[in-house]
Amino acid sequence: MFNRIEEDNGSLVIRSYPTWIAGFCLVVLIAVIVQWVRGRLAWIDAAIPIFVVCVAAAVLEYKVAIFRSGDPNVLIRSVRLFHRNETQIPLNQIRSVHRSMGRGGHAHAGVVELRTNDDEVSVTSVAAFGSGKQVRALKAIREFLSLV
Repeated sequence: MFNRIEEDNGSLVIRSYPTWIAGFCLVVLIAVIVQWVRGRLAWIDAAIPIFVVCVAAAVLEYKVAIFRSGDPNVLIRSVRLFHRNETQIPLNQIRSVHRSMGRGGHAHAGVVELRTNDDEVSVTSVAAFGSGKQVRALKAIREFLSLV
């Protein structure tokens, strides 16, 4: 449901969400609530980890990139807790597709990006795909773009 690469009848859909970060936030939140209910944690002590979890949850991003044959644009939907955005990129402006892994070069925190004439637009969420799945998404996008 969350992290999938779907190829079907001339279309390519890439869904990404950093599930392990969301899972970690959920585990921390449940642990804090359980300790607070048991009386082992004061409300002020519980407020700090709850604040951190809320900030992390607000930053988490669910992305869907839709490539369709016959459509001159790529549609990238980005959904966060308090923000929703749709970006359309014309196929004729895409120069290349690459993996961006940040300064450290660690692939688990990387994203797959489209380089356009003006900008770089990420297709996947940060830390959603491991390096193997990033490579599969990269190859699928390159294959789709070569067919168009």
